[in-house]
Amino acid sequence: MSDDNDIQTADPDKVFEEYKNSWYDVSTAYWAKQEKTVDGMLGGFQSLTGFDTLSSRELIEKYQNLPRKSKLPKLPNGRIADCGAGIGRVSHFVLADFFQKIDLIDPVEGFLEEAKKTLAKDDVEIRTFTAGIQNWTPDCEYDAYWVQWAIMYLTDVDAINFLKRCKEHLNKNGYIFIKDNISSSDLKKRKEEATFYVEDRGICRVFSHYLSLFKEAGLKTVEVVKQEHWPDDLIPLYTFVLQ
Repeated sequence: MSDDNDIQTADPDKVFEEYKNSWYDVSTAYWAKQEKTVDGMLGGFQSLTGFDTLSSRELIEKYQNLPRKSKLPKLPNGRIADCGAGIGRVSHFVLADFFQKIDLIDPVEGFLEEAKKTLAKDDVEIRTFTAGIQNWTPDCEYDAYWVQWAIMYLTDVDAINFLKRCKEHLNKNGYIFIKDNISSSDLKKRKEEATFYVEDRGICRVFSHYLSLFKEAGLKTVEVVKQEHWPDDLIPLYTFVLQ
């Protein structure tokens, strides 16, 4: 690990072991103190939401309009789970235009109450679940899962188990979208070179580590998309499309 008190280069296994007794309590408490605004959800980087949501919209639209010759199934537009939904930023700006029903999962009840107010303006049916995704089990079949900036708050064991549960409750033509930061633009970085944020217990894994988690959960990586128009001084953002 580096000497920086807030951001460290770390081995995930050692970090999870060191902080195992407080891992989720600290991250939930941190987020519960944030403002119920887009800026609060993005850690002061509200200006990035345009590029972020546009790329997400384009990706979903692509999978809902695949050409007939495609070997991949067309993404249905029924029900999606927004995992780590916060105040419903992604649900409102992205998902509500592509799905009929959205289930929002987040451990901070105040965020979900704010999401209800926002999504009341949208033509979409919603349900909310106050829970961390590490403890949440789907109660129905979903056409898709959107998991943005949420896997980074799970230990490896919990991430794998969460993904397994998602797969068990996934429409045969459905997809799981994981959008998260990668520790480095160098895709050959070793697992031990993750970026760890002490304050909120967020860990940005290296590229290969994400792929290994997906494989262990029994999922196939269909596509990997790097976020364009992303500031060079921020660590890269990728979306993994899984089945």
